[in-house]
Amino acid sequence: MPYIVSYASMQILGNADPWSTVTAPLPGVGQLSAARLWDITQLVTAVHAFERRLNEVKRTCSLPEGRDWYPFHTFSTIDLLEGVLKGERRKLLALTEGSPVLDVGCGDGGLSFFFEALGLEVDAIDHPATNYNGMEGVRALKTALKSAVEISEVDLDRQFALPGQTYGLALLLGVLYHLRNPIYVLEALSRRARYCLLSSRIARFTPDHNTDLGAIPVAYLVGERETNDDCTNYWIFSRAGLMRLFERTGWRVCDSATVGAVDASDPVHAEKDERAFCLLESRNIDLDIDARLAEGWYGQEGTCRWTAQRFSFIVRKPSLSRSILELSLRFLVPEVLLADRPSVTLTAIVNGFKLPIHTYETSGEHVYQEKIPRAAAQDKFDITFETGDVFRPPAPDTRTLGVFVPFDGWFPLMIA
Repeated sequence: MPYIVSYASMQILGNADPWSTVTAPLPGVGQLSAARLWDITQLVTAVHAFERRLNEVKRTCSLPEGRDWYPFHTFSTIDLLEGVLKGERRKLLALTEGSPVLDVGCGDGGLSFFFEALGLEVDAIDHPATNYNGMEGVRALKTALKSAVEISEVDLDRQFALPGQTYGLALLLGVLYHLRNPIYVLEALSRRARYCLLSSRIARFTPDHNTDLGAIPVAYLVGERETNDDCTNYWIFSRAGLMRLFERTGWRVCDSATVGAVDASDPVHAEKDERAFCLLESRNIDLDIDARLAEGWYGQEGTCRWTAQRFSFIVRKPSLSRSILELSLRFLVPEVLLADRPSVTLTAIVNGFKLPIHTYETSGEHVYQEKIPRAAAQDKFDITFETGDVFRPPAPDTRTLGVFVPFDGWFPLMIA
């Protein structure tokens, strides 16, 4: 549920005067409406205060043996935004317009917990196999902070599902050149996020510096250990290539700047590292519905998720322009659900109003579709679905399963 003052932020920043270390006149923690008016300069001041407090919390946390904290300076990105954002876009929090933040490749979650401390709802995603400490760090901090940040394991190198439908801002910082398929990821994000803050290594020259790539829309595919001795590095774009990538995946560049070896960068040598920082605005996003998963969901399996017998959504910004609204849920009935029963039943409860039960006797994709009673139409919908029975997989799997729901590029729930 939405919150204004999170317990986590009070713990991090202190109860008496959470911004006591900040010299600029900033609002108190959680006062999101005031924080939306902050210039990026004020946000920089706030993030340094937050970082000091977060480091104190880290000293009280322990990670499993053999695991260490993410060693790079997560918060320096906010510093660099002072030279990137222009005009009204310097009020970064105002761009979220009340929608959640998505932190892609969250590391230890520093930026996730910072935006949460300002009163924003945050989803943080990463992949344990490539995360520096297998995501032990972000989970340890979530526990220590009593945080409400939603943490999900998502492999961006495969077809993936995001935990929410619509985001005001996605953070894709230092991630792009680690992706095998950056086109797929950026296109998927453009359908879910209104804005994206992105940083990525770029290159002006080939490694031997004999070919100038700056004006050519290309990307250099690095060798397995060619850059930073890191096998997770893949595509390093030229600046023109990066701009072409944004154009082809549904983004408009609002602001951009580069730092580092801007005149002699290449994709291989550490001393020739150049980084591009960009604020992007989506040309693809559909803002007619802001739906999120609530209770009763199991982890992602490919592009689908199993549900429990009862599973729910929260819809915060439904379109109420039509006099009659219709609820649709797309889902799958795998053959295993019909192995010991003739059918699967499903019903929905919308803001306390129970809708008719539907029966499904065949496997495959189905749609539950029903009109929503006018009395149930509100500015926010709490929607719970319930199956008539559950499937219990063989041991050691202890789950009780309802139906299988796809998240293959489009959110499965619609209200129209």
